[in-house]
Amino acid sequence: MRKLILILVLLCSGGVWCFAQSTPDKEATMCVGDTATMTATATGADSFQWYRNNTAIPGANKDTLISYQGGIYFVRVFKGDGKACFDQSGDIRIYIETSRANDDHVTVPLGKNAVIDVLLNDDPKCAPFDKSTFVIMSPPTIGTIVSAVNGIVTYKPSPTVIGSDKFTYMITDVEGRPTNIATVYLDLFLDCAILYPNPVEDVMEVTVNSQKIHAIRIYDMNGRVLYKADVSQNVFKVPMHGYAQGVYMVELVERNGPGCSFKIWKK
Repeated sequence: MRKLILILVLLCSGGVWCFAQSTPDKEATMCVGDTATMTATATGADSFQWYRNNTAIPGANKDTLISYQGGIYFVRVFKGDGKACFDQSGDIRIYIETSRANDDHVTVPLGKNAVIDVLLNDDPKCAPFDKSTFVIMSPPTIGTIVSAVNGIVTYKPSPTVIGSDKFTYMITDVEGRPTNIATVYLDLFLDCAILYPNPVEDVMEVTVNSQKIHAIRIYDMNGRVLYKADVSQNVFKVPMHGYAQGVYMVELVERNGPGCSFKIWKK
């Protein structure tokens, strides 16, 4: 609901002569689309002049000023044929609030979809958000957005890229005020490894954190080592076409720890 803000300025008819204010400063805060109505009361006044940010407002010569803008306002009061100024109000500071969408920073493990409520840290200020207006402004460049409904985003990371991704969004409140465009920053990390496809037929794709993992080994179910290699890259391939159909254990050996193991089904 749009709001009407009323500000009353009571001026005297003494000899202040426009260089010293006769009323205290006032403040008000309103939202985009709200109206501020400022009314000056001065005994014996013949005319008024309203100012915004020290500049006279053309045509603002009555006791009441209606404004949709923020700024610093004051009014001068005039009397007599010579239009001598005999009073000036204090400053009336009007602040404009807007709904704010704040940036997010999310850590996403590779191999798992991340469900992110991006509105949790946003501030509607003036009216509740209309979640149906939530929209992605620019998509991620590494992973993909599986769904984005009512501010809940499901992000699917790439299985092969460790690094940073991002996307942007905005939303509107129920009175039609849009937010700024906010950015969701995604830190893509991998504790150990991702192996795919599984089951595998010819080639197994492997993504590892090469800062942790330094070797790979493949065992049959009897514990015999069938394949071993050093790891120096985050992404590499292991040929599997020469293996018999069945189940194999893949061990990723960590530099300072036990690493991790996976079962792979060979077609």
